[in-house]
Formats: sequence, C-alpha cells, structure tokens
Amino acid sequence: MNTTIETPTITPLQRIEQAFKGYVDPTYTYKNIRFDSGACARLGSVIGFIMGIKLSGNQEKAESLATYFLRDLDHLNNYGPKTEVEYCDSTLTVPYYHVALGDDGMANSFRIAWYANPRAVHYNTEPESNTLDVGSFPILRYRYSFNGGLIYHGFNNETFCVRMSDDDSNPWGIHT
Repeated sequence: MNTTIETPTITPLQRIEQAFKGYVDPTYTYKNIRFDSGACARLGSVIGFIMGIKLSGNQEKAESLATYFLRDLDHLNNYGPKTEVEYCDSTLTVPYYHVALGDDGMANSFRIAWYANPRAVHYNTEPESNTLDVGSFPILRYRYSFNGGLIYHGFNNETFCVRMSDDDSNPWGIHT
C-alpha cells in the first residue's frame, strides 16, 4: 500500500508570520540574497508593517502585501542566468548575479547592489574592493555591477515614490 504524505502549503503571509515570531540577525539571507545590518532592520520594519495590518483586522491586505513582497524577493533571487566557474578540477554551475540588500532610508524600501561575473577563489585569498564573497568552499567572488532599489510605492492611491509602470497593484517596485 502506497501512502502519500501531503506537504502543507504555506502562504506568503504565514512565512511573514514565522519571521515575525523569530529574530532577523545581521547575517540574514533569503535564499541567495544577502542582507546587510541596515537591511535586516528594514526587513523587521516591513514584517512589522505587514503584521500590523493583519492584526488590525485587514487579513486580505496583509496577505496581498506579503505575496507581493516575497514575489519581488524571489524575482531578485532568481535574477539572471547561470554561469560556469572553474575550481580545481571541477566546473561549478552558479548564478551569474548575486544580490545584496541594504537600507534605502525610506519606509519599507531597500537599496539593491547587483554583483556579477563570479570566480572561485581560495579561502585565504585577500578581500578586494567592490567585491562580494559568497559561500565558504569554494568562495565565489562577485564583482560589483550596478545598483537599484526595491522601493515601496504605497498601496493603490498611496504614493511614496514615482512608479515605473501603470500597474499600481504591486506596492513595491524594482528600480535600476
């Protein structure tokens, strides 16, 4: 007899609630996105914002905010193609870009730095300016490429920032 075990589906709002009950430490990553200490504080603010809306009785708006926010983080996480990197006698397939988030200084918004063109380096290689080291063995060293922002625009008629499209359903926008 075959038994099928179903994995429960976790909604975006439930993922936000799990983070709300935890602690966002200064080494936080979401999938492959790195958060600096300012971005960790901003992330706590976004989580509190979404949870405040839920706790005020507006479950639908909180679910919508959580869905859009996590969808944009997933978009950043999966940005760009894969590339191959040689290390010792192996070829590794890795993301061509790596994203790091920082605090943008505006409500619910993040500064984005894209790093590109990874190469494998030995663990005791000296750091270089304008690079981002990812992983531990091997270390993938990405070079700074360009910047942008994950900007909170507001919901529907709220306006905190210029929108880059006519679609006002997503309260966040990725700007480069």
